[in-house]
Amino acid sequence: MSEPQIVPLFSQPLYINKTDLTDQMIQSVMDTPCQSDNGGYSNGWMSQTQWLTSQPEIRAVVEYNLSKYVYDVLQVDETKHQLEHTSSWVNKHNHGDSGHGHAHNNAMFSGVMYFKVPPDSGDLTFFVPSMIPTWCTQTLYPEVKEYNIHNMRESRIPVKDGMIVIFPAHLTHSININNSNQERYSMAFNYILRGEYGYDDHRLVL
Repeated sequence: MSEPQIVPLFSQPLYINKTDLTDQMIQSVMDTPCQSDNGGYSNGWMSQTQWLTSQPEIRAVVEYNLSKYVYDVLQVDETKHQLEHTSSWVNKHNHGDSGHGHAHNNAMFSGVMYFKVPPDSGDLTFFVPSMIPTWCTQTLYPEVKEYNIHNMRESRIPVKDGMIVIFPAHLTHSININNSNQERYSMAFNYILRGEYGYDDHRLVL
């Protein structure tokens, strides 16, 4: 008898790459004024939400990687759809800070770029979308012997300096607690695709 083939249908593609940070990039993030985000998605600190518009060098790095993800991995037609920045902000997490599970509204693609990540300062965790049933129901979940790509309910991504992570904006994710005694700095961003959707009388232009 032959070995069965297991096909992971309808993946949620996660893009991870390592970027080359300059001292100037890191300093520009650390110099950004941040306000308390208590009552928001975290108990950390965040800047105003159009940060990338004043950072052309970092924006170029973000959009290079976004283009690889959208046009090369997802095979979106770049002649019909163009990436457009909608929001971006710096996150600062002190000792004990974290971010609860959330998704990014009014966006198609979201991401995080990491500038200063001390050891044990918190990973990035993704959760199975609650509205999308997987191999079992959301209310009846059997015990498993070992988690793998087919049965996992969450996935923790260890993050490092210079890492950029891009994902579909609807994916729920959280920031694990900063257990270090140093500040952790990252920058989150959201993008949409401008262009025409649909065809004939069912056309939508964004």
